[in-house]
Amino acid sequence: MKYSGRCKINTKDLWDAFGGILQRGAYEELLTPTRLKSFIENKSRLEHGTQVLIKDPKLEERTITLSIMIHGKDEEEYLKNYQAFLQELYKGEIVMEIPKLKQTFYLLFDSCSKYGNYGKKAGKFQLKLREPNPDRRE
Repeated sequence: MKYSGRCKINTKDLWDAFGGILQRGAYEELLTPTRLKSFIENKSRLEHGTQVLIKDPKLEERTITLSIMIHGKDEEEYLKNYQAFLQELYKGEIVMEIPKLKQTFYLLFDSCSKYGNYGKKAGKFQLKLREPNPDRRE
């Protein structure tokens, strides 16, 4: 099975550079529509009800959760991929390019909410990422 070319993180192929694969549900998480920011409202005592200004709606920032599995052919390669992946996360900004979706997402690393070690050759990261401006996609 070919895993390279499915996802790039900061111009590095997730599989080739880190032995990584996006897990099931990643596309759904990335494509879930973003909320709108609250509309401007005015509850004037001089008018009935509430006046709502809906001109030019704006998108709210959002937090997404992605699971990524990192692999290695042996323990040494896995640990090398693990360290390289952490270094990439700790840069802060994650530019995630998904060719199949024809989109690039500009994300910020927030935290790893869960980590699971699968033997000495694989580990699963559950990442919390923030998309500060969902309108900034290519």
